[in-house]
Amino acid sequence: MNLTNHHKCEIQMSILELNKMYNQISQQYCRGNDANETPSQDSLRQIIKEHAPNHQNDLHERLINEFLHFGPITPLLKDTSINEIYIQGPDNIWIERNGQKQKINEHFANDISYKNFIDHLCSQANIQFNLNTPFADGHFHHF
Repeated sequence: MNLTNHHKCEIQMSILELNKMYNQISQQYCRGNDANETPSQDSLRQIIKEHAPNHQNDLHERLINEFLHFGPITPLLKDTSINEIYIQGPDNIWIERNGQKQKINEHFANDISYKNFIDHLCSQANIQFNLNTPFADGHFHHF
């Protein structure tokens, strides 16, 4: 997704506002779904529209990515010019493109979103990451 600076600013609203919205949506989203049932993307979209009716679809997609995919790195995973993605914390994301490392101006919505990303990534890469194994090494897609 190639966004204009205006859209990037809109998506990257203050982390407090995104965090607050994430928490509100999370409470309603989790309350509306059985713990053993995979939540519907449609139900999440509806909840997001209720909480952010005046925002662009880019923000809606970003929130979908925070809940169901890989948060702010979802579009980076689709970018074939990126060789490596380094995530050193919820607000410290780097990429390597053409041998050049650069910090990107993105962040996870909050620590919960970051933990969900780690859990989702480890599940997809079939690796474990916990207190007994506080490090992980594996391959994910083309990385």
